[in-house]
Amino acid sequence: AALELGETLAQKPRTNIRYSEEGVQTAVSFILRPSNVGTLSWGTKLVSIGNDVIELPKVVRRRNCKALYDAYVKHCKTHLAQPVSRYAVLGRSIFFQIVQTVTSGDFKLLRAVDYVTGILVHSPVSSLQDMVDTFATGAQRRELTMHIELMRNFLKVQYAKHIVRDDDEASTHGLGHALSPPCPGEETDVNNDQCNGCKYVPHVLGRIREAIIGAQTDDETCSTLAEDALQVLDDIGEKLTLYMGHIARVVNQQREIASAVQDMERACVEHNDSSTALVLVDWKMKFEAMSQRETTQQHYGKRGLAWHGCMISFFKQVTDADTGEVSAERVNVYLDQIMEGGSKQGVWSTAGMIEACLHFIEKNLPNVE
Repeated sequence: AALELGETLAQKPRTNIRYSEEGVQTAVSFILRPSNVGTLSWGTKLVSIGNDVIELPKVVRRRNCKALYDAYVKHCKTHLAQPVSRYAVLGRSIFFQIVQTVTSGDFKLLRAVDYVTGILVHSPVSSLQDMVDTFATGAQRRELTMHIELMRNFLKVQYAKHIVRDDDEASTHGLGHALSPPCPGEETDVNNDQCNGCKYVPHVLGRIREAIIGAQTDDETCSTLAEDALQVLDDIGEKLTLYMGHIARVVNQQREIASAVQDMERACVEHNDSSTALVLVDWKMKFEAMSQRETTQQHYGKRGLAWHGCMISFFKQVTDADTGEVSAERVNVYLDQIMEGGSKQGVWSTAGMIEACLHFIEKNLPNVE
């Protein structure tokens, strides 16, 4: 009728909704789980929803977006009533948009700085390279530089695999040997020739020592410089040895933690037991007067504050709605503690933090005994 009268057709707004409100609520609740995000100690963000502006605390992701979505789909299949409606489970792109809206940063922001590797590996390797640049020339310098890089790669990547090997007689293999006190009169290097990898570190240090000694001249200044370099080389050898011992302790700790987690998961599946929890505690960092930190917004005004963290892990039994299969879902609860009235990270302050953590478990996690 409007066309016959020469009038323009009125355009009515049309909206295509490819998701349900219930699906969005489920996704947001899942994203904001303590095991998926962590609340920062500073700042908020403004989010526009329609005509409203909502202020949200800044939270960062503990997983990347893809891992979050995979876990979300698995969560929906396990917990939502089957069969689910068409749009109850959000698509990847919509889910990613929600993640970007309610969170403020990527999971990399929560990674700890590895000071141990920096002090015991990276700094010594840098000093070794300075020695090679000073005392070696030409082909020898290039060869030693290559050996230094291979040695660093061995310590950071490969040594952890060597330390758990117990299928041979090499003295540098096996956690039992590495963590045992030395026996009187024990020949620790008698079988080192059976592992070319483990003897590579002293081999590289020996090659650099030969280069320094070979570059010495009768000049007093050069001789003093070489003597100082040899002393530093001895200190570097001690640091690298300490790092290898550190790796042995870390690997041993990780194996024991993994064993405890497997026992907890098995007890949850077989006996529906959620009363046992694993608590990992550590001082996260101490905000000190370092220019590299004071220049960042995140650390401004927090000099001298001691930040302690606890992760409480336990399992709860879940049943797949389709197959009826019983499985155990790991639940991680994160507890951040900032000490008031002091910044000393000593025995009594640590005991106080652990006591506060136990009170938190007693009050908020009644299933944990």
